[in-house]
Amino acid sequence: KLPNKYDFNSLNELINLAISYKEAALYLPNNEIIFNSISEIIFDGVSKKITSFQKSDLSLSNRLDFQILVNKCIENNFYPDLKESSSDKFLKTLLEKDYFHLLNTSYQKSNWGLKCAFLVALSLMLYGLFSVFKLIKNNV
Repeated sequence: KLPNKYDFNSLNELINLAISYKEAALYLPNNEIIFNSISEIIFDGVSKKITSFQKSDLSLSNRLDFQILVNKCIENNFYPDLKESSSDKFLKTLLEKDYFHLLNTSYQKSNWGLKCAFLVALSLMLYGLFSVFKLIKNNV
């Protein structure tokens, strides 16, 4: 039976049970369809439960026990539909050193007011640099 609250041990037991049925299908070809069907029903249920638990509590994504369950599902070709918070996406992209993606996403998601403020700040910075170069050139 699938738990109503997140419980690593019971979900892990169900995944291990599904793996056992999947392995039994390899050794008992006469009952292969039955064992594979049971395995798929369990994996599908656990995968959906993992998705619902994560939707109600995004912080689960950062827990090791939750990641173990997700990886066990993925190893068996069942993919929970997990959501990432904006800060998790930002940190992941930063750690991957995909700076162009960060700039592009920031630009795409910003409103026109922020874009104008950035343009004004960039213009003032460039004006300051040219003024400094002009001063240095006149004093030399």
